[in-house]
Amino acid sequence: MHKSVLDMRIALWKAFHKFFKQLKQNFPLKYFPGDNENAIEIQIWSAMLANLLITLKKSKISRKWAFSNMVSIIRQQLMSYINIFSFLEDPEGSWRKIISEDRAEYQNSLFPEMQRAYFQKDKIVYLIIK
Repeated sequence: MHKSVLDMRIALWKAFHKFFKQLKQNFPLKYFPGDNENAIEIQIWSAMLANLLITLKKSKISRKWAFSNMVSIIRQQLMSYINIFSFLEDPEGSWRKIISEDRAEYQNSLFPEMQRAYFQKDKIVYLIIK
């Protein structure tokens, strides 16, 4: 009986260690915009909630992603109008679909040569002209 309690405590400690390591690596909590206790607590809870939501999303998709890569993709595409579920399942196919929809949008445009799709990486906006 004593051995099983010890094993449970070790497993719990490893789970906590893994969780906080993941939190520190993917959600920078070094600088707090607020200077009072409530602001800091809100930022920590927000990071923990984001961690939980991304972990749940990771468990629902079939494509294998590293957690840090998923966080980066979601962070980069946060303000884009994309279906994050289909994007994480098939990023290349989703971009092809966005580009083809973009073509249809510009088909009757005065400037059809301006068919494009945007994506952002490391705060640099890339323009794909087809």
